[in-house]
Amino acid sequence: MHMVCAFAMLSSTFSQTSDDLIPQLVAVIETMEVDAYGSTLNALTSLFHTDTTCTLSELVSFLQVIALMFQHAPPRSSRASDKCFSHLVLSLGPVATHFPTLTKPIVEVLVCVCQYRPHMLRPFDVPRILALLGILLGPRLAGPVHERDASAIFGGICGVLRSLIRHRKDLIKPCLPHLTELLSQQWRLLSHASSAHTGMAIERQIHASMPCWLNMVVSPLGLDAAQAFRRVLSELAGKTSVIHVSKKAKPHTPNMNETLAKSMTKHAVYILVAYARCVTMPHTTIPPNLRREIMPGLFALCDICGDFERDAALKGMLDASGQVVFKALWTEWEHQRYAVRDLDLLDTDDNITAGVLLLKVLTEQADTTSDAIAGYYQGLASVEANGMYSDT
Repeated sequence: MHMVCAFAMLSSTFSQTSDDLIPQLVAVIETMEVDAYGSTLNALTSLFHTDTTCTLSELVSFLQVIALMFQHAPPRSSRASDKCFSHLVLSLGPVATHFPTLTKPIVEVLVCVCQYRPHMLRPFDVPRILALLGILLGPRLAGPVHERDASAIFGGICGVLRSLIRHRKDLIKPCLPHLTELLSQQWRLLSHASSAHTGMAIERQIHASMPCWLNMVVSPLGLDAAQAFRRVLSELAGKTSVIHVSKKAKPHTPNMNETLAKSMTKHAVYILVAYARCVTMPHTTIPPNLRREIMPGLFALCDICGDFERDAALKGMLDASGQVVFKALWTEWEHQRYAVRDLDLLDTDDNITAGVLLLKVLTEQADTTSDAIAGYYQGLASVEANGMYSDT
């Protein structure tokens, strides 16, 4: 315990020297007695409250040590680490609001647990993690801090969400509305100012809607952030092997391949609507290069989204400009879904292929085969609105 605390104090004063000693600290943590590990971890996590007397540099160092202790916990210490993590996540919400400088080390702690030790999470931990991420992503009144770390913070948050979706589908399923809200919220952070010369009033409006660690006007997020977010969206439709941690589980029960696609059917549309709204904001937008990078993730959401939810979004959830973006996205999705290459309609073979693909789409969308065939000539929307014309 004394060695761990000494490292934390050294790290708060001489960060470069302490980085060189991390391998030695890891070796100490991995060989600690369970009781010593639990008491040390409990002592460190109890320091995080809004009335703490520790300096910010000391709190940053303590969070770094806590992350290492969770990641490299000794054998048979899961009970102690589980309890301390639950207590820590609960207390970090007010701390993050009071000390926004701690945003990056807080995210690093969550990454260490969700990525390296997801089995230690308990059912009530996931709602607390999502609530904490909501605080970190939400607008705060404090001045900008550590803007150079914005990409790392955003990437870390995406890593936490991806790990939860990939490894703990059993715990994330009850929290899908909260997860949907967080994913919808992240579109706003990927936006850039529409004009290079924005007025002071518009800049203040933009800053008021951003978290304190991101300055969209001066240093917006780039391709790295878009790639991280794309991987999260793609993971929603991915099928992965999940370990169910339960006392009732048999010791040799095989891991089951699961996906959130069916559970997300009614939620995916809200993420797509948030995207369309962010693209059409008056003073900000998601630039074309980021949109191209995220497109596979958007296609994954289109695969998940139900037809009823899609039609409801077009009719009642978007304005005219949002509907244009939404329809263009859906057209692009249908193109990549049915056509594996670009078709030249002046070429006989390609023209026949395009006709077959169009009939396939119409057959899926029309109520009857007759309507689908009529829609090939007259247009399905016209058939549904006016019936078949005499020449059809």
